[in-house]
Amino acid sequence: MTFPTAVAALIAAVYTPAVEPVQRWLGLDDSELNAAFLNPDIYNVEGKNEAGQTVITDNIPMMRMLLSNTGYTLMVVLHNFTCVGEKLEDGNQIFVFRFFEPGNANAVYPSIERGASRDFFAAIDNYAVYPESEWQVAANHQCTITYTDKHGRKNFDFAFTEEARENVMDVLN
Repeated sequence: MTFPTAVAALIAAVYTPAVEPVQRWLGLDDSELNAAFLNPDIYNVEGKNEAGQTVITDNIPMMRMLLSNTGYTLMVVLHNFTCVGEKLEDGNQIFVFRFFEPGNANAVYPSIERGASRDFFAAIDNYAVYPESEWQVAANHQCTITYTDKHGRKNFDFAFTEEARENVMDVLN
């Protein structure tokens, strides 16, 4: 083995095992979620009637969303999330969303590569006003999405803006 080859092998042997601990120590190996509501929409579910004609059998209110991973490792997002709206006399507005694929309406667990952004459909599965005794909230006008990366489970909180709340209420009515 020549001297330059030996030096290169030594550097590779020392560098490779040290990369991950150094990245972890510098905070360069986490994923980091960012999310935003884009626009409201309604997905029309089609079916067949007795005569075999295509008809709309259901309407699913939804919001298009943008999810971004500004971190350094792959993340997988839980298929559902909640948003807390206004505090009313009888409780808090609670919205439950589910990521899904139009066409088959199956739940989706979005995975987002590092440095990537993707848009998804979030069906509005439930809207109700819950008293504090049934559903305690940390803050109003906030959404919480749960995701996992190689370090485990994390929550991401983001603002449930007035514009987003109005869009959700419009598509529900």
